[in-house]
Amino acid sequence: MNNDFIPVGKILSSHGLSGCVKIKSFTHNPNSIFEYKNIVDEDGKVYEIKRYGNTQGNSLVACIKGVTTREEADKLRNKELFLKKSYLPKLDEGNFYINDLKGLTVKNQKNDTIGTVHNIINYGAGDIIEIITQQDDKRLISFNNDAILNIDLNKKELLINEGHLL
Repeated sequence: MNNDFIPVGKILSSHGLSGCVKIKSFTHNPNSIFEYKNIVDEDGKVYEIKRYGNTQGNSLVACIKGVTTREEADKLRNKELFLKKSYLPKLDEGNFYINDLKGLTVKNQKNDTIGTVHNIINYGAGDIIEIITQQDDKRLISFNNDAILNIDLNKKELLINEGHLL
């Protein structure tokens, strides 16, 4: 999926027998995912999502239009859900969507190029930036103020404290 689309959630599993699913929401307010129209998967298929049941943290129970059996819901497991960035609210100056970091050139404090932002991952304890180095290695760095010194979207550069690379 290109940078015109923002990941807003991921289908984790089926829920019950009637085709409902558990979704992990990536939105600031997890319930916002129900407000968006035109949610698509990486193939461009549109999903109409309706709330079903209670929210538990970032995990939501939802029904998807046209999915009526557990077997159909099981086929959607691990499917990422995206929204075109133009459908999201405009951000104030200095703010950005996490997905905007993908593709930025990563530099150290000496202005040496380290690599490129490949992905942003989160295992629950905070965002981690995955960098592909110029030697084609994967390196990780926590997304925090000690490790990330500056983000310049206009220059498409991310300045890091190299001592925090993993």
